[in-house]
Amino acid sequence: MARLRHEGFRDHLPSGDKRLGLTTKEEQAWCRWYGAEAWDARGVIVEWGAWLGSLTTNYCEGLVLNPTLPKRGPIAYAYDLFRWEQWCEEQVQGTEHAAKLTIGAPFDDYFRQMHRAYADFLDVRRADLAAVGWDGPPIQLIVNDAVKTLPIGANVFRRFLPALLPEVGLLANQDYLWPTDAFLTLLMYQARDFFEFEFTLPDSCMVIFRCRRAFDPVVVDVPATLAEVDPALLAEAFAWSRRTVQAVPPTMIDLGHAVTLWQGGFRDQALRLARDGRLGTKGGSPMYDFQLDVLRSWGYGELLA
Repeated sequence: MARLRHEGFRDHLPSGDKRLGLTTKEEQAWCRWYGAEAWDARGVIVEWGAWLGSLTTNYCEGLVLNPTLPKRGPIAYAYDLFRWEQWCEEQVQGTEHAAKLTIGAPFDDYFRQMHRAYADFLDVRRADLAAVGWDGPPIQLIVNDAVKTLPIGANVFRRFLPALLPEVGLLANQDYLWPTDAFLTLLMYQARDFFEFEFTLPDSCMVIFRCRRAFDPVVVDVPATLAEVDPALLAEAFAWSRRTVQAVPPTMIDLGHAVTLWQGGFRDQALRLARDGRLGTKGGSPMYDFQLDVLRSWGYGELLA
């Protein structure tokens, strides 16, 4: 299982601003690089959580540049609930999307129109990822920007991951190192016998894992809420991540551990971990320092005091 030359994403970094979306220019460039240089038609691309398509557009642009792109037929599948929420409208203020969509209404047709240039190979699917399964061909890449709850994670891991190609398939967790989504560590820990760490995207929270062998969904055994997770199991999962995943700085993983404990209601353990590790102290890493600022604005000030 030769490691891909992920560093090639730098050749696809935009010269100007990144595309609108809750993703970084590095994540957008990596998706464009993967479509152009790494995808080889052995499987399809599946995206969980497309929103306005900041990653979708990039891997589609890359696929257009890829000489192995078939003439027609779906080779990329973009999943989202595609329901316009208040936060969506707030994010697009001052852009061409402002006041175009109705709060609470579906917007998958709007998304299709935005991506009409790729309609020959992009299949847009409005679906609840907490309930939908996969019935398509083998998967070569999953881009995950939708696993924001344990029920969603448990469902997509059980029902999509068995289709990932052994030795070839990649799972790119866009928010693996983002502290409020760090419970992803628990899912990857449960799947550790089937995946290996591949690459951490610089200046990003994206961590990419490679499927080692056909995934057995029986290993996914998580409750519906973090309050029901044994803190000892979380400790095992984050210790595994500390040993396995390259993070800069490594305290990003510890911060995720503390926030996950806090979310589960295990506040004494979370406070002790944050205090002993001085997790609330900025250390010069732009991404880590940014995470601290956001967490404090989101109400985690007591944890980080």
